[in-house]
Parts: sequence; structure tokens; C-alpha cells
Amino acid sequence: MGREAIETLISRWKEQYQLLLAEAEDLLRNVDIWGPEAFEGAIARRQGNIEELFDIDTCLVKYLKDAGMETIRDSRLDEFRTFKETATNRILELDSLSIALAGERLAHLQSEIAAGARGKTAIVSYESSGRGSRQNWNDIA
Repeated sequence: MGREAIETLISRWKEQYQLLLAEAEDLLRNVDIWGPEAFEGAIARRQGNIEELFDIDTCLVKYLKDAGMETIRDSRLDEFRTFKETATNRILELDSLSIALAGERLAHLQSEIAAGARGKTAIVSYESSGRGSRQNWNDIA
């Protein structure tokens, strides 16, 4: 594996990180409107991107091992490491915001469900007390 192959790996790496970043941005943008199927699709795409990153890492480690090198010093790799760190931090930041928004959405839904349950309990209690029985009103009419 020569310099050209390393360039190809770096390009693939960068592409996968950009895809992960785009997925994180998409998740944040759509966290309020996506249903379970959309979330599952996003998770599957992200998992595929991460697996591709591991494959690229494996290829580079194999190359270094075969070449008898512990590490490789290359300006493109150094540039990529900086890009990788920046992208990873941004992905984590976006994911944190998505998790916070999802938590707020969950809390809101739980409060609506609780309010509905209280309302149902009140209606059942009212109707079972005899004061609000519709059958009684129908009998009178």
C-alpha cells in the first residue's frame, strides 16, 4: 500500500465522518417529527458508517504492521486527525442536543398521557356515581 492507497483511505475516512455529521444534523433537525421507523433507519445508517470507519482503520493498521511501522507521519494524516477530532466533537454536540430535545418531547408526551388518564378516571368516576349516567338521561327522554 503506497501513498496513493493512503490517500484513498483518508478520502474514505473523511467521507464517512461527513456522512456521520450529516446524519447527526438530520437527527437534530427531525427529532420532533420522526417516527420509530425513521429513527431505526437513521440508526442503521449510522451503524453502517461506523462499521465502514472500523474497516478503514483495520486497513491502515494492517498496512502499518506489514510495513513494520508503529505509526505513520504524514501531513495528510495529521490534517485528517484534526478534521476527525473536530467532526467527532460536533457529532457529539449535535447528539447531545438531540437527546435533550427527545427527553423534552418524552416528558411532554408523558404529561399528556397522565392528563388523559386523569381525565378518563374523572369521567369514569362521574358516570359511575349516577350523576352523569347517559342511560338515566335517555330513560327520562
